[in-house]
Amino acid sequence: VPDAAVALLPPTAGGLRPVINATGVLLHTNLGRAPLSEAARRAVRDAAGATDVELDLATGNRARRGRS
Repeated sequence: VPDAAVALLPPTAGGLRPVINATGVLLHTNLGRAPLSEAARRAVRDAAGATDVELDLATGNRARRGRS
C-alpha cells in the first residue's frame, strides 16, 4: 500500500522543482536548504522505514535510544 500511495504523488511534492544555483550565493535562502551529502541521504533513507530505535534485536527487549 505505501508504494501505491507514493506512486500517486506528483513527481515533486508541493510543486517544487529542482534548480541549479547559479546565483553566486553559496546558500541562497530562496533556493531551499543546503544540499545533503550522499551519506546524509543514505541515513535519511535508512531511517525512513522501520528501525530498531528502541529494540534490542538480540533479546527482543526494549533498548535505550542512542546506544552505540
